[in-house]
Amino acid sequence: MSSVNAFMNFDEMGRQNDYMKKLSKFFLYNGKTMPDYDNITPGTLAWHEGELIMNAIESLENAHNEGCDHDYEIYSKDEIEKDPEKADVHLFFFPGKKDAPYVLLVPGGAYVQVWNFSEGFESSMELNRNGINAFVLSYRADRPGLLPDPIDDIAAAIKYISEHDFPVNKEKYAVCGFSAGGHAVSIFGSDNHGFKNYDIPAPDALFLIYPVIRTDILYDEYKASGDAYEQNLSYVMLQRIGGNSFTRESLEEYNAIKHCSTYPQTFLIHGQDDDLVDPRGTSDLHESLDKLGIRNTYESIAGIGHGFSCGKGSPADGWVDRALKFWGV
Repeated sequence: MSSVNAFMNFDEMGRQNDYMKKLSKFFLYNGKTMPDYDNITPGTLAWHEGELIMNAIESLENAHNEGCDHDYEIYSKDEIEKDPEKADVHLFFFPGKKDAPYVLLVPGGAYVQVWNFSEGFESSMELNRNGINAFVLSYRADRPGLLPDPIDDIAAAIKYISEHDFPVNKEKYAVCGFSAGGHAVSIFGSDNHGFKNYDIPAPDALFLIYPVIRTDILYDEYKASGDAYEQNLSYVMLQRIGGNSFTRESLEEYNAIKHCSTYPQTFLIHGQDDDLVDPRGTSDLHESLDKLGIRNTYESIAGIGHGFSCGKGSPADGWVDRALKFWGV
């Protein structure tokens, strides 16, 4: 029986036992907690379904209590010794049907945080409902000049899954990214920093959910703000993508529209009222893929903004089902 319940806030969950203390470090951000969020319960988050988040947390705790942990460090001790930040990279497994395909979920967080409990854990429950196996990746974040580390972490996670005894179809998988995680996944599909640079099987599909795509739009937003660095989300994200001395031109390396010739089939969705990530980037990627003859679909959803995760109870409700149908599973 789980030690947590839906009436607890995140701080209370983390104080239940040693395992929950360990797990709570990955609710929001790799290896750390975020005090601003310690005193809220999952169900109070806009657009999010607290029950699904609780189901996922309980699933992980129950697996631990049964002696079969479903959370994994994907880098070896030697790799972590050479790069201690790799100790914060974690993979969480939520089993669906045996030998069914799997989706690797890459949450967002502006490359400052990693929203595992909402965009990762919550969405994994919707995938499991469809029989699909789900993995949630907690990747490296919160450092200037971060890229390509999160893309390396995506590739390392897929390699880890391929090399270990998971009851999934390892040849049929999709990668799903949200917001900044959507940016990382968009680059994972690219022809310059993408999957072809790694010794792993190619993804069968990409799901890009309110993704950051166009770095030039972010750059223009940052310049229009009057260079208020500390308060400017566009600057913070661009600094993590391109380092302290980024330019509009240097950032093009991580603009997926410039490097999408090798994309697999792609499902795209974005809220029309998103005031954090401009939907134009997603629309433009859709048009670029169309011109290249790459199968894709784009859902532009009215009446919704940023951060709707799996969309339960929102105008985007059902996108998981539609993405899986598009994929053909």
